Amino acid sequence: MMHKFTVEDEPLPSEIRFLEDGLTAFNAEATGIGEGRLLTVMARDEAGSPTGGATGWTWAGICHVRYLYVAPEHRRGGLGTRLIETVEGEALTRGCGQVVLETIDFQAPDFYRKCGFEVIATVSDHPPGYRLMIMRKRLG
Repeated sequence: MMHKFTVEDEPLPSEIRFLEDGLTAFNAEATGIGEGRLLTVMARDEAGSPTGGATGWTWAGICHVRYLYVAPEHRRGGLGTRLIETVEGEALTRGCGQVVLETIDFQAPDFYRKCGFEVIATVSDHPPGYRLMIMRKRLG
């Protein structure tokens, strides 16, 4: 079978969903652990415009936060903390015992530490001159 490969900067959401659903199904078959679900928490202003949010997934007792972002004009007012708390609450509802995330050392490791996260691994030069930090918080 011939395959055509394309490099895409803006893939279709349905194609990203195809990848996520396929990997979720593979993981469930390999481990016998199902119930993988996407998880997104959005903060919006009175007009309904997003001011921040977090997105990731839950599976196998783990909540993985892929992205957490707060718009600059809404930082330092507790919005990030409330986002993390909401993620943690939903993670507990879904039976998760931990939240895992990544941050780069110039981003928000101190914020996550204040929220109770600990560094469990690092990757040097990711990007060059910086470290990717994998952080975890145990719940419950």
